[in-house]
Amino acid sequence: MFENFRGKGFGTETMNCIENFLIQKEIYYFKLHVFGSNTGARKLYEELGFEIAGINMLKPLSKK
Repeated sequence: MFENFRGKGFGTETMNCIENFLIQKEIYYFKLHVFGSNTGARKLYEELGFEIAGINMLKPLSKK
């Protein structure tokens, strides 16, 4: 849907603006959720210095 906008720095710029705003408000950490399968977002967040703080696990169950 937004493929034309990927790789142009919009995500990085947005995240940097949010981080600067949080610093100005004296908020001391920035936590977010990303799906494990969203490799593009995970790569961006890791490049911005985010680290894994926990892992959610899911097991789909089928009706038997």
